Amino acid sequence: SAAARWHYGRTQRQRFYTTGVMGRALAGLIPAQHSFTDNLQDMVDLAYSDRASEPLPAMRAARKLRQALPVSLTGKIAVFYADGNDFNDIRDALGGTPDARKTFSDGVRPVMEDAIAGLLGAVAAGAKAAKGTAAQAASVYHDADERTNETDVEKDQLRFETLLYGGDEICFVAPAWFGLQMADAFFAAVKGKQLDGHALTFKAGLVLAPVKMPIAASRNLAKALAESMKRGNSNRLGIQAFESVEPPANGLSDLREQLFGKMTGPVSPFIALDGDRFGATLAEIRALSGTGEGAIPRSQLFKALRQGQWQGDDSKQLLKARPLGDAECGAKVAKVLDDYCAAAGFGKTSSGYVGALRAPGTAALAAWLLTHVWDYVDPVERTGTVADTGAA
Repeated sequence: SAAARWHYGRTQRQRFYTTGVMGRALAGLIPAQHSFTDNLQDMVDLAYSDRASEPLPAMRAARKLRQALPVSLTGKIAVFYADGNDFNDIRDALGGTPDARKTFSDGVRPVMEDAIAGLLGAVAAGAKAAKGTAAQAASVYHDADERTNETDVEKDQLRFETLLYGGDEICFVAPAWFGLQMADAFFAAVKGKQLDGHALTFKAGLVLAPVKMPIAASRNLAKALAESMKRGNSNRLGIQAFESVEPPANGLSDLREQLFGKMTGPVSPFIALDGDRFGATLAEIRALSGTGEGAIPRSQLFKALRQGQWQGDDSKQLLKARPLGDAECGAKVAKVLDDYCAAAGFGKTSSGYVGALRAPGTAALAAWLLTHVWDYVDPVERTGTVADTGAA
């Protein structure tokens, strides 16, 4: 019957995370009495608008978190897609026989288990925090109406979804506020992995999109972004945030060509990020976008980008923006940011991310990336403590 199929599907979907490869990867990460959200809308729901009078502290904390998060994150998901580089060639190099393929499969499996554990670990960590805290509200959706005795689905549900697990090809979804953490955890897990002398590397795409964008479209965008990141046998990541529920009319490549221009020669490391040092890049971005010493105001970055893209030689505004990869755009952005850094006490720093912001060849793209991911860097932690410890 339809009811039996519904019950079976709901039960097996949850058991997918506790058995087989996923079960081994996630052992110990999923807290007791937790399952996974049933749909993407629940995944990003912090308002609980249909339960305005619900007294649970977890729900009140979620509403407070929603008010504290940047507006750009509201109702957004992170779609993370990754695929192995030339894994078919590695299989062939190992001999291409059934035994060789088994050797390859057995060697890749623990790498993927570690990567999956890292991805979900970024989401699940907050589930172990006390109820009524920002960390717990960010990680867990509380479905007060769930009937656990009928479906084996718990009321407390981790905000995570699997779209694809196909060996070395994966696609997972979580709230946008976990996007950068997921990417960081994935590349930390696969860094330096080898099999019989063959490097196991990945190209990946992280799309940050409104939950109302058709999921097939956001998944396809993440896949297209990942495929455009391939740079030899190296770990690479592309990041693209979208504000509209409509995917780009002429595809991702056309959108990025309009934004960056036709890139010749090696692609900028601020477009195809080095996965092996993504954690270090994220740390630099975290410092520059923070509030402590060494931070750069976002207003200065926007000012520099406006001048680089729109200001003509006669100081009049151009009718069409220069692409970020344009040499003149880079020179103008670098001039604004170099002047700011000199006045703000950065001295003659010419290395690291600050150095990239001051160099004409990298300034525009470095400034773009910094402003592009600004709101997605540790957004939950930056709200401060949001707690509600009142009685349920």
